[in-house]
Amino acid sequence: MLRKLEHTSEIIAKSCNWKDEWNFNSWAESYDQDIRIPGSGLDFYKNYDEVMARTAAGVCGEKVVEIGIGTGNLAKKILENGIDEKRYIGIDQSVNMLKQAKKKCPGIELRIGTYLQLPLGEKECDTIVSSYAFHHCDHQEKKLAIAEMDRVLNYHGKIIITDLMFENMDARKAFENGCTDRERKDLADEYFGNVDEIEEIFASHGFSCQHEQIDHLIWMITAWK
Repeated sequence: MLRKLEHTSEIIAKSCNWKDEWNFNSWAESYDQDIRIPGSGLDFYKNYDEVMARTAAGVCGEKVVEIGIGTGNLAKKILENGIDEKRYIGIDQSVNMLKQAKKKCPGIELRIGTYLQLPLGEKECDTIVSSYAFHHCDHQEKKLAIAEMDRVLNYHGKIIITDLMFENMDARKAFENGCTDRERKDLADEYFGNVDEIEEIFASHGFSCQHEQIDHLIWMITAWK
């Protein structure tokens, strides 16, 4: 038990000393243009507009928190659907990403934070939403992130995570077998989750879940109590 607590502390301490491994600060200004350019590896953003629209459609509640707001594309879509900008909080690790989000959504509140240390009080929000961000947490960090989201979520609230995932380990292996070397490199650079494992973590915190596949790489999980 003691070693488990020590390991948890080590993971959280690492999040406090965040290193911009994916160059988000330098990528912020060109992000919106870059994701529209097909690469030679895995096309993470092939159906980006559909991903944004389907994720935004599930967001409701008086107070919404978005983790990994990036340049604000999802936030803008959610606000267009009628959510009050004064009750919307966007969280990101990257200052430059937050600056870009502020340009698109000047009326929302923005905060520096991570999945492992959300700058929020207990039971403070009705819906938590995240897209294209959860894959930056490894499996142990995903466990801690879900516990942290549970801490700040209101009773009867819900969490929506849309991200790079596989249905299960068999689906992951089948996909990897058909990948090029470049695509395998892209896989190794990210922490793709497995839907069944993520839903098992949610269930351990008392959540019920449903999931849907948007394309061959993107799944959306909705969890609620």
